[in-house]
Amino acid sequence: MPCWYKPEPHNYNCWFEGLPLVVLEALASGCRVVATALPGVTEILGERKTDFIDLVPTPRLQEVDKPVAADQKQFTQNLGSALQRQLWAARKHPQIDLSPIADRMAAFSWSGVFRKVEALYLTHAG
Repeated sequence: MPCWYKPEPHNYNCWFEGLPLVVLEALASGCRVVATALPGVTEILGERKTDFIDLVPTPRLQEVDKPVAADQKQFTQNLGSALQRQLWAARKHPQIDLSPIADRMAAFSWSGVFRKVEALYLTHAG
């Protein structure tokens, strides 16, 4: 059920995806977000302080998708705490205000991406 019907946080924990569009889609749908602090996510959202986004530090990795065993307990605790915060906040304030990140989200909309591609084309076409 979409978040605008039932205010629940979207949990996305991944070890290696560069820019998970599902995070932007969840926000655009009015969902609170709990995600791992991947470079692509922190590039877009990490500088913005909001009450509807929790970025959980990524544990150290032994391989591309295998966390260091010693880090798993702390990561799980951090993830659980972030989920609890967002569940509590969703009950207290079901609607989120995207205005603090609207400019960043607009840059990754279809029209925002087109403007970037068009600017590159015009710069190099010439």
